[in-house]
Amino acid sequence: MIHKTNSDKETKAFAVKVAGMVSELKNKRAVVISLKGDLGAGKTVFSKGFLSAFGIKKVLSPTFVVMKRYNLKGSEFKHLYHFDCYRLGSPEELEVLKIKDILSDPENIVLMEWPEKAGKYGRGKNIIINHGKTENERLIKTNLVI
Repeated sequence: MIHKTNSDKETKAFAVKVAGMVSELKNKRAVVISLKGDLGAGKTVFSKGFLSAFGIKKVLSPTFVVMKRYNLKGSEFKHLYHFDCYRLGSPEELEVLKIKDILSDPENIVLMEWPEKAGKYGRGKNIIINHGKTENERLIKTNLVI
């Protein structure tokens, strides 16, 4: 399904809806949301909206540190990990960050930008964000029913 947004505000609102259904995806491993799209397409804007749904207001992209961990309160999940894999040289670099432990814990949510650079660690529910016909239009493709 493709959802069209016309502003950062609408993209963030859509991300909040996606975040609202994360509990439905909970199973024996971490819930992984993989954000794909061209540079500047809106992955970080989506991430800010997604994280805001969990009460996280100050969001800085983890581009230079690769990962940020947020403790969640009032949620059935304990942690939300935000990865930006754009600068990774190889998926193995994530092993230093204990990616295997993070992904194996069902009390974690993982939001991963540039999952294709994370190899097998980047597999999750795909959200693909593309530029639309106008400067602010975004086309967000997902197989999640929202």
